[in-house]
Formats: sequence, C-alpha cells, structure tokens
Amino acid sequence: MDNVTDIIVFDTETTGLDPATGAEICEVGLVSLKLLDGQWAWGRGAWTYVETNAPFEPEARAAHHIHPYDCRPGMPDCVPRSTLISSMKALEAPGTMLYAAHNAPFDLKFLPELSLAAIDTCQVARHLWPAAPRYANQVLRYYLNAEPPYGYLDGLAPHRALYDAACTAAILIKALDLHPPGELLRLSTTPVLLTTCKFGKYEGKPWAEIPGDYLLWMVRSFDKYQTDADLRFTVDHYLTKGI
Repeated sequence: MDNVTDIIVFDTETTGLDPATGAEICEVGLVSLKLLDGQWAWGRGAWTYVETNAPFEPEARAAHHIHPYDCRPGMPDCVPRSTLISSMKALEAPGTMLYAAHNAPFDLKFLPELSLAAIDTCQVARHLWPAAPRYANQVLRYYLNAEPPYGYLDGLAPHRALYDAACTAAILIKALDLHPPGELLRLSTTPVLLTTCKFGKYEGKPWAEIPGDYLLWMVRSFDKYQTDADLRFTVDHYLTKGI
C-alpha cells in the first residue's frame, strides 16, 4: 500500500438501514483525491441517483429527503445498479488506488458484489482523535476544522451523498497528514482500546476501574458486546489484565 496515489471517497444514501430487509442504495457520491508532488489534491466530485423500486423507510427519507420518484428506472440523473457496480469496478486499480468512506462497513454491506479495500474514516478517527466528542461525519468536520475547498459544497445539501463524501474527504486529508494510506487502511480494521465507559451504571468511569464481575456480565449477557468490536476488545483486554 506504499504506492497508493489515488483515493476515491464515496458515500451512499439508502432506502433503509439494512439490505437484509430489502433496503437498497438510492444515491451515491464520489470525490477523487490524487497524490501530486507529495500533497493530496482534490479532484472533481460526481453524484447520481441509483435506480430502485424498494420502499423508502420514513427514517431514511427524514435524513436525506430523496423522493422515491427520482430513483425510479428511467428517471434523469439516475443509473441502474448494474451500471454503478461496473463503474466502481472499473475504477479499481489494485496497489495504487483505495476507496474510503465514513463508517465504510455500512456502505459496503450494500455493495456485496464488490471486494473493496476501503479506509474507514470513522474507525480511523477513533484511533487518531480519542478526545473527539463524537465520531459522526459532521461532528468531526467541525472538531478538526476539516473543510472542503471553498465553493465545493455550493448547491449541495447535508446528508446527501456528494456533500457527505466531500466532508469525509476533508476528514481523510487530516488523517493523511498523520499517516500514509496503508496505515489508515490497517487502522480501519483495528479495534480501539476505549478509555471511558459511556453507558450503564458505570457511565463516565475509566474502563480500567470497572469491576471484573461487571465485565463478565457484559460478556455473558450484553448484546452490544457481540456486535461492537471496540467494546469487545476493551472488555477482553481488562478481563485479561485482571486474571
């Protein structure tokens, strides 16, 4: 990964939260970054609706405000899903190019046809900026003062694919100032050792001070232990230290 010269930052908007329940991509935005003379330069952004007949869940529309009519087959500025997949495959250049997205696992679960090497700026941020108040795209944008070039967001709206992809690209550039792409890719799948418990009876307490019996209870009975890799890594770490 030392030869990466191109990163395509992408974002998807979807009809719902889970493809297992029939949710599909309805919009995608792409922003290209290119390494020129040792600096990451902004390329042009692009977006398109993606054809779908899937029902739009109210929670999804409340976020992006996309009208289902705009995503019906044959509508302007709208491409078939097969075209999206083939286009993203055509952009891949193993060894010199990576994709990136904020909370990349969410976007990638809607693209099972692709096997993308993708930087996850959300997980990277957890490693690089542990004091951030939260790791949502817009929170990090303002926390890091990570802004796209002047005018880049003109005419775009928050929670739409190209707007969010551009903000993610600005966050990514902050991370690239600290580490090369290969290291960011590694951090994207590396669990974070959490410092402070943010829920339950020990909310606000350092993980190092939480009793072992509570950690064991989480292993046995707390659903989030099974689904949150960072939490599982942290609980296992402190349980092992207590043995």
